[in-house]
Amino acid sequence: MNSDYPVFILSSEKEIEQCPVFTVDEFRWNCVYHPETTGQLGYIPGKGFFLKMSCMESNPMRNQFGPNSMVYKDSAMEGFFCFSKETSSHNYMNFEMNANGSLLIQRGEGRFHRTFLSKEEVLSCNCQAEIFSDHWTVSTWIPETLIRHYYDINSFSEGFTFRCNFFKISETPEIEHYASAYPINSTEPNFHLPEFFGTAIIVPNTNTSRNYKPSEIQNN
Repeated sequence: MNSDYPVFILSSEKEIEQCPVFTVDEFRWNCVYHPETTGQLGYIPGKGFFLKMSCMESNPMRNQFGPNSMVYKDSAMEGFFCFSKETSSHNYMNFEMNANGSLLIQRGEGRFHRTFLSKEEVLSCNCQAEIFSDHWTVSTWIPETLIRHYYDINSFSEGFTFRCNFFKISETPEIEHYASAYPINSTEPNFHLPEFFGTAIIVPNTNTSRNYKPSEIQNN
């Protein structure tokens, strides 16, 4: 069975609910609890990728504010993306978001070789969060202009593939947890392992939204 996550081509971010739903439920390491987390990713030609994630948490921890703040100390949802044409490349970008709509973005080739993007670049992604009685959502853009600045890419047409993984995290002991969409084989908490990223592919919008569990598909 095909392991690619289908990224629908959309005409606007309002169509994100039509996209397949992925689950972030591969819990590892020190987990005090296991919040239910899902997400959707779509592509808007000429603008970029739009990521929306949702977590069943009431009153999520949200002490960090501003671009590149330490949101992983709060309750955070994350998307890591490697847009390189080289399948062996470890040059990826991490987008980490909390319930204040604060966004941290870094790029580089490993956990200890990362560079923060500028405040202006972070703000250009327009991260937004909403808090409801029993859950919260967060969304961000990954603009084409940002991707082209750091990767040698000419086209994001149908069939374009890239690698990614999605996460739910808090490093604060009272609510510590680590979950991924694609499973990670590591003895210690570490999301910065691109060898465990899955593959995504841009496809036409079939408008048949369904649940999608990357780890099950990947292992078939």
